Amino acid sequence: KGAANATDLQAYYNNGALTDTAVDSVDSAVEMVGKGTELPEADENGKIILTQDVVLSTMKTIGADTSIDLNGHEIAVAAGQKAVIKVDAGKLTLTDSVGTGKLTASTGVRVVAATGGDIDMTNVNIESDGASALYVQSSTSKVVVTGGTLTTTGYPAVFVHGNTTGDSTGSITFNGTTINSDMGPAIALNGKATVNVVGDNTKITGPVGIEVRNGSLNVSGGVITSNDPVPNVVASNNGPTARGGAGIVVSPYDNAGVDIKVSVTGLPMFASIQMQLLRLRVLGLLTRVTASIHLLLVLMTAAPRSDPNRTQTAYL
Repeated sequence: KGAANATDLQAYYNNGALTDTAVDSVDSAVEMVGKGTELPEADENGKIILTQDVVLSTMKTIGADTSIDLNGHEIAVAAGQKAVIKVDAGKLTLTDSVGTGKLTASTGVRVVAATGGDIDMTNVNIESDGASALYVQSSTSKVVVTGGTLTTTGYPAVFVHGNTTGDSTGSITFNGTTINSDMGPAIALNGKATVNVVGDNTKITGPVGIEVRNGSLNVSGGVITSNDPVPNVVASNNGPTARGGAGIVVSPYDNAGVDIKVSVTGLPMFASIQMQLLRLRVLGLLTRVTASIHLLLVLMTAAPRSDPNRTQTAYL
């Protein structure tokens, strides 16, 4: 911080004065000028309020109730970390009182991850590349995302891991959130968790909007859109399989114990939804997949009406 310009910064770097683990080159040091490397201390009300952009040198792990206001600033993390913020226990309350702040990560680094505890995000914008903006590996976590945007390239924006831990009492709720991905499903529900999509302003867009491989999906608002009209499925028993052609894809894992419930209710309009039921036998047993749809206008864009895979209610 003692350098006034890039020339002075070069001298600092050459002399070994820049020792922070987030600094691995002069270019990255120049980029960090005016940015912090750790979150500030909480104020008298227990809230952490950013006063500048922060590039964390290591992943921030939350183990107790924590409140963070981006206050129009950005939180990122050094390359090579597992996530920007990981919640192990307690509750993370994350807001942006200004509206121009965001969380970002280097390629392949998750942004917000839950392996326990709860998350409440309001008007928070998250951008990621090659890893999920929101990653959940706990079926007991209660995650509520209100407003804001989750945008990811090269990976699902929201990824619920297939090996979730806990008793499946948790839920992940999106209300008024815009979720975008350019590859596969924007939301990949792989584990025994419940995803709720509510609110008229919720928008989920990707080659596939949502893929359900295990767990429960409840949709009562918003618009889920496939922006790739060509159905495309990749055989896999490890992660998402759908690459295009549907707003919602139901693709059960080929494992015992898979329990899928899909409910789409109370919508005056729901764009580009196609229920595809793939690999319906699970280790010789029949998996029951139920989708109930009421007051629903279905825009069929990827297959003709006679397509037998276009199923609204199925007992398999």
